[in-house]
Amino acid sequence: MITIGLIALVVWQLTEAIWGGRHVRPTWRKVLRRVVSGGEALLFGLLASTAGGLAAGGSGTSDAEQAGGAGVLVAGGFFVYRGVTRSFLRHLDLAGVRPGTRSPVTRAGQLGWPALGVVYGTFGLLVIIAAVRYDPAQAAGLDQALKKLAAQPFGPYLLLAVAGGLVCFGVYCLMDARYRAA
Repeated sequence: MITIGLIALVVWQLTEAIWGGRHVRPTWRKVLRRVVSGGEALLFGLLASTAGGLAAGGSGTSDAEQAGGAGVLVAGGFFVYRGVTRSFLRHLDLAGVRPGTRSPVTRAGQLGWPALGVVYGTFGLLVIIAAVRYDPAQAAGLDQALKKLAAQPFGPYLLLAVAGGLVCFGVYCLMDARYRAA
């Protein structure tokens, strides 16, 4: 499932790299946005390859798996950062939106992005641990990451918090689709 999601992100970032930023001024910002999108497409492609290999039960080189896990961990950290700093708001056009709508969009992003980051970060950490120990079975997938999270002392509460955050992220994505800046 993660591999499919990462492939979707590759397609999205490639689309942004080719056609994105048409309304961005000045031109250097448009070029920068396209270069960053191309880099993200490459990163997500590498992660999709690593995740696909692990899901298929194969084992790549330990270095490649560690790099893939580190990439997923960094992506998780970026998602947390994006939610905490509210940087996601710069991609939305909320100028003509009532304050009663603006606040839920902001809160959903503030809760949803970090929850997504925790899920990805946990998965990335498990991939790194499995690569270091040369045990691909430890990095079986997102379900395994969530089981490890549940096994912690306050695991059920952590899972409820993450689930609530992911629901918030889903709500944010719907609002993002509605209010996305051109």
